[in-house]
Parts: sequence; structure tokens; C-alpha cells
Amino acid sequence: MTHTLNRSIAPEVHPIGEMTMPRPVTHVLPNGLTLHVIDRGEDEVNRLTLLMPGGSAESGVPGLAELGVSGVLEGTSSFTSAQVADTLDFNGSWAGGSAHTHHHSLNVYSLNSRMERVMPLLLELAASPSFPEHETEVAREKAARALELSMQKVAWLSQRELRRLVMGEGCPLVDETTVEGLRSVTPDMLRRWHAEWFDPARTHLFLAGRITPEIERMVADGFGSLKGAGAAPELRSITFTPNPDVRFAKVEQPESLQTAVSCGLPTIGRTHPDYVALRLVVTLLGGYFGSRLMLNIREDKGYTYGISAALMGYRSEGMVTINTECDNRYADAVLEEISAEIRRLHDASSYDAEELARARSFITTSLAAQLDSPFAVADYYVTRLAADIPDGYFEAQQHALAAMTPESLAEIARRYLDPDRLYTALAGR
Repeated sequence: MTHTLNRSIAPEVHPIGEMTMPRPVTHVLPNGLTLHVIDRGEDEVNRLTLLMPGGSAESGVPGLAELGVSGVLEGTSSFTSAQVADTLDFNGSWAGGSAHTHHHSLNVYSLNSRMERVMPLLLELAASPSFPEHETEVAREKAARALELSMQKVAWLSQRELRRLVMGEGCPLVDETTVEGLRSVTPDMLRRWHAEWFDPARTHLFLAGRITPEIERMVADGFGSLKGAGAAPELRSITFTPNPDVRFAKVEQPESLQTAVSCGLPTIGRTHPDYVALRLVVTLLGGYFGSRLMLNIREDKGYTYGISAALMGYRSEGMVTINTECDNRYADAVLEEISAEIRRLHDASSYDAEELARARSFITTSLAAQLDSPFAVADYYVTRLAADIPDGYFEAQQHALAAMTPESLAEIARRYLDPDRLYTALAGR
């Protein structure tokens, strides 16, 4: 029997119920390395994520951690750069790395059927990258040229100045990277950096995908046998020291047709009990396409193609940021509207049922996406460690979402979002 779909009738919409983040099975290996196994999915593939201490905050030389992460794939004690690439390609694998605030990571996607052939390379990428001279020079020059291009973009310039204003001079998160500094990084510096921070006892390994007992045993035996040079140093603390008397910075770009506008506020960190509620308020302000800033400054006023607000959280510090670009003549008007929208958040009567339903749907869908695949689940736990997120954060977001009311949102906005305390950085003409 054939059924014809009636496209004039909208399908039923069912609310997403309570969601639970699956917990990995965790083992501590003989060398102290912590293995987290997430066995989900039907495809015969897996991803291995190695999260190691030492990130951009600890690099000492700005840009060193980022170059170190990219350089890991350029050769090891037994594999040349070409052999690393050939081994990964021939076996259907892919690898890449990232530098975080206090950690650096290596991701490797592999076919289960080829895992045994890739394992010797993976162990050497983790423990003994060689940082060869020629490949380091190429990577260093590529990074320097990319930085030169970034420094011509008004958005990059304004956001860097805003971090300096809100975080204060001396904060390890303030970007001090220079082209000359990048070009001064040597292979020896990268080797010393890796040796200093490769400490299995403080390393977490996430194995996600269709994980068979054989693959888990192979990974545990291999990575459990790795040894480091010794205990890695302590991670640097993050403290913001903004100057309340200096709330404005301007970077002149005489040839620019647009002005980048960046506003921000120092605020509470991830461990504060109000953090999740504040994140909801910031989402309403500018965290998605239907946010207040977008509806006002883009849709109503037409000052910009897009504007966003975000909450950046660290353990004991946080930062609310608002970023956009506009025609030079609209910069002052954009700043006025940003302040007006923040003030409007203080008024409980400004929140209507449609806005809350729209935001609730967006945030719930975003949470559901974190359960979409074993790799998405692994990403949640990697981020939880890398960003120092408290346990139960996934569930806490759902509880805050269910409990939000116009009154509770307005109270959080009044407590943490004061437009008179905004720090502002402009870059443009």
C-alpha cells in the first residue's frame, strides 16, 4: 500500500525530554595515564584524543604551544614527515591537534580494521615527536604569514584589544604573539616544550567510537607503557586585573571601510553557582540568530550583517563579549544600541513567552547535538577537562533552562550585566 505525504499538513512537534550525558568507562593505566572509553555507535571507526597538560597560558613564548601542536605531525624518532603522512593516508586515518588554555591535544581518527597498523605511529606522535628543522621552518613561516594577515583585520585587532582591557596586562590569556616572536621559535625550543609537558600521569586519553575489547586492550597496553621525562610543571593561574579607569581603546586603520566593535565585561567563572543562568541571559542577548542584538541591530536598524554575544568561562574568572563590524559611520549608534539592549535585559516585562520559547528550543537543540555521536560525547568530556567545567554541567544547563522565568533572567542581568561598566575596543577608521 502506498502512502502519499500531505505536505500541506505540518508534522507534529514533540518536545525533547530530559537528556543524560553518557559517562565513559574510565581506567587508570600502569603509568598513571587515565583512559576514558566511550563505546557508542555502529560504524567500525574510532577516534583517539590525547589531552596533555600545557597550553597557550604556559608556553612562555607566545605561539609556541600552537607551533608545537602542529609540529607533532611533522616527524618522530622513527618516522619522517612523509612517512607520517603516508602511514595515516594509506590506512585511512586522519590526525590533527589543538592548543587550549592549559592543555594541548592530539586527535586521530582510525578505521578499526587498520588500528593495529597505525598504533606504532600514534605512540611515537604522543611520546617522541622530532620537530625536524625544515618542517619547523615551513610551519613557522606559515604561522607568521597567517598572523600578518590577521593583523590587517579590524575584527582581530578589536578583539585582541578588548582582551587586554578586560583581562589586564600580564594575564596569560592576553595575546602577545608577534610575527618576530613566531619566527624566533626553534626546533630545540619545541623539543624542550614537549619534553617538559609530556607527563603520562597528568594525561587523559579518550577512545570513542565502536570500541571492541581488542582495540581497548591494544590502546591500553600501548599508551600504558609510555614514559615521560618527569612531572610536568604546575599550570598557571588565570586572574583578571582590569583597570577600571581605562575602559576604551581604539586601533586606527585609515584604509578600512568598516569599524570592528568589541565590548566586554569581566564576570564570574565556571564554578560560580550563577554561571549557567548567566550563560542563558547572554544567549538571549546575542548567542543565536534570534537574539535581541540581532533582531535590533541587524534586522531593525540594518547597521550590521551580524552581531554576537558570548560568555567565556574559566575556573574563577569569566568574560562577556559582544562583537560586530559595521560601516564606520554607524559605530557610535551600534554602541548606543548595545547599551540599550543590556539595560532592557534588566526589565522582567521585556521578556515574552515567544522569546523564551525560541531560546529554549535553540539551547535544547544545541544540548541534544552533544549526544549526536560518540565523538560529540567525547568532545564534551575533553572540553570539560580542558575548560575546567564542573561535573554535572550538562544536566545543570537543562535544569536552569526549565527554571528560567522573566524575573530570574532579569535578576541575573541586573547582577552581572552593567552597561556603565562596559569595556570597549574599536578598530577601523
